[in-house]
Amino acid sequence: MMNTWTTLLLAVSLVLSRQTAAQPAVNQLGLELLQGEFAVCALEKSTKIPDWALTTTPVSITRSQAALSIIAPNNIVPQGINCDRGWRNFEVGFNPPSVFGVVAAFARPLARKHISIHWISSSPTDYLMVKQANLETAIRVLSAEGHPIRR
Repeated sequence: MMNTWTTLLLAVSLVLSRQTAAQPAVNQLGLELLQGEFAVCALEKSTKIPDWALTTTPVSITRSQAALSIIAPNNIVPQGINCDRGWRNFEVGFNPPSVFGVVAAFARPLARKHISIHWISSSPTDYLMVKQANLETAIRVLSAEGHPIRR
């Protein structure tokens, strides 16, 4: 006859194994490196969304109480716009909303190597950005974690 602790441990193990089995392996989500460099731009919060930001994809546009942020390919952003240029963009493989731990699966190994990221969540996919200067190191780190990367 099992004691109460053994029964409790078996029940917890069963619950955890079911959660793990239902959760896809986030450390195997693929990445596709997009062509060209991207700029992370900060405009005045009241700025009308500029036409140049609507001419291509992917582009991320977010208006907050502090600023209008636009992330777009470098080549479409006019000179004189307040931007941090030189970011490379990866499209993250299929990422259903029910999957948890996706950002952490990429951010943790990169943080251990002191690589800053920008993360953009959208539907149906997400984007991970690293500076061009850190690109090759990021690819090595993420590949070692099991993430397939297409260039």
